[in-house]
Amino acid sequence: MTPPDLVPVPVPVPVPVPVPETVRWLDELGEREERGFSAATLTEADASGLQLASGLRLAEVIGGKAAGLALLLRAGLPVPDGFVAWTPETARAGYAVLARRSGIAHPLVAVRSSSPVEDGQARSAAGQLPTELGVRGADAVAEAVARIIAAEATLSAEATLSGQAQRPRPPETGSFPVLVQLMVSAVAAGVSFSAHPVTGARDCIVVEAVHGLGVLLTDGQVVPEHVVVHRHTGAVLTSRLGRQRLVATIGEAGLTHVTRLDPASIDATSGASSPVLTPARLDAVVAATARAEQAIGVAADVEWAFDETGQLWVLQARPITTLPSV
Repeated sequence: MTPPDLVPVPVPVPVPVPVPETVRWLDELGEREERGFSAATLTEADASGLQLASGLRLAEVIGGKAAGLALLLRAGLPVPDGFVAWTPETARAGYAVLARRSGIAHPLVAVRSSSPVEDGQARSAAGQLPTELGVRGADAVAEAVARIIAAEATLSAEATLSGQAQRPRPPETGSFPVLVQLMVSAVAAGVSFSAHPVTGARDCIVVEAVHGLGVLLTDGQVVPEHVVVHRHTGAVLTSRLGRQRLVATIGEAGLTHVTRLDPASIDATSGASSPVLTPARLDAVVAATARAEQAIGVAADVEWAFDETGQLWVLQARPITTLPSV
């Protein structure tokens, strides 16, 4: 006879929410009544039909990157149209809808991870997961999504083994979210911070910019233009031109081309490259950075780009996880 203290106690097994059969559009997710990046709990199905269990945050289902973009859209910031997918098959269907929404038969898109283990308030996995730029066609999008899901699974498993995450994959859906958005053909791009990432000063906004796509900046291949602006007065506190010899652009076929910057745009004496941030561009980036901080509720690290028409697009906003205290 089994001793009383060894009688097994039944443990209820949670039933995971199935992988969504359709994609979730960022503009629909942005309609949520959510306050701050680490959102209030959500207990009912939202307008797009995504059911969240009691106490579950939106970022735990669609990932920090997509949740941040949804909040930016809700705040009225310009974000490229796109959706979140959990499987290659749903991404294929979503791409067809995106083509109709954009009015472009085969639009170029950027395919990026939106893993729940990255872009959080306490931890960021920036740069550890792949981004595929200039992807065109439903088959190519489905293949890119499959590759990124595999990379997300690897990173999440590593985070679990190192004690940085509690589970290898989110049980709410059983798969990892991937973000698919219209590609911005950038003539200028960069990053900005709503607080100084080195000194921790909260009264300034730091902007770094390059000509062309921002990939050369994020990869550390060029020295960007650097400007520090006083948050309240708008005064430029520090300004330094970049030293950019290369420029990245996106071709019609979706390939990223890296070429030498026109020598005429480089000062022969100082070696500085021509200015990226006109007064109008700088004002637009500073305003968008301050609004992004308000949208996600914490000091923000923002990625942005200007297209050939001069339109500013906000590509990402995440918490500054390494901000020193002041």
